[in-house]
Amino acid sequence: MIVGSGLLAQGFSKYRDRDDIVIFASGVSNSAETDLAAYAREQDLLQKYLHADGRCLVYFSTCSIFDPERQGSHYAKHKLAMEALIATAAPRHYIFRLPQVVGNIGNPNTLANFLYGRIKAGERFKVWANAPRALLDIEDVCRICSYVIDNEAIPGRIMNVFPPFAVTALDLVRAFEAILGRQGQYELVPLGTAYHVDTTDMAAIVAAAGVEFSNNYIEKILRKYYVHHG
Repeated sequence: MIVGSGLLAQGFSKYRDRDDIVIFASGVSNSAETDLAAYAREQDLLQKYLHADGRCLVYFSTCSIFDPERQGSHYAKHKLAMEALIATAAPRHYIFRLPQVVGNIGNPNTLANFLYGRIKAGERFKVWANAPRALLDIEDVCRICSYVIDNEAIPGRIMNVFPPFAVTALDLVRAFEAILGRQGQYELVPLGTAYHVDTTDMAAIVAAAGVEFSNNYIEKILRKYYVHHG
C-alpha cells in the first residue's frame, strides 16, 4: 500500500499492491513551510496508519535534522516529532532519513529544481557559500530502502540514507551552469555549516543493494534528470 502520489510514492510503486507494507510518502513537501496547518494535516493522516493491523509502516524523514542551520526549522522539528510518534505507536516500522532526492517530478521546492529554474530563467538568487548539500538519485533511494524492507534489515530502527560525500551549494550552481550553458545571477553569502551524518548502517547495505557512488555521482544524476531540459 502506498500513501501519496509524489516522487517517493512513484519510486516505491512496486509496493502498491502489498498488503503487509504501508509506504507513507505523503506530507509536507516544502522544507521551508511555516504553515503549521500543513504539518498538522500530515500528522492526522499518519495517525491513521500507525496501528495498521501488523503491517510494516515505512516513513521518510530528513537528514536536515543534523544541519545546524536547519535543525531548528518547523520542518526538521516536525520530522523528529513524527519519528518519535512512529517509534512509540507503530510496532513494525522503518524510518529512512533522506537528503535531497532528485528525480523526474518537478517539485519546485527541491534545491535542485530551485537552482535549475532560477539559472534557466535568469533570476537572481542567493547561494550559501559554506552550505554542504547531499543529493541522491530517487532510483538509488529506492534500491537501498527496498533492500532493507525486503530483507527485513534493521527492523524497528532509523537509517540515515546519505551519500558518502556532499558538495557545496556553489558546486551545484556551477554544475547547472555547465548543463544550461549560461551563468547564474546569484549573490554568494557567507552562510552554512558543515555537519556529520552517521552512515554506518547504510554503508553495509549499499553494495548488496546494487548502488555505486562514483566520484562524479552528483554530476551524473544532474545530467540524467536535467540535461534534456536545457
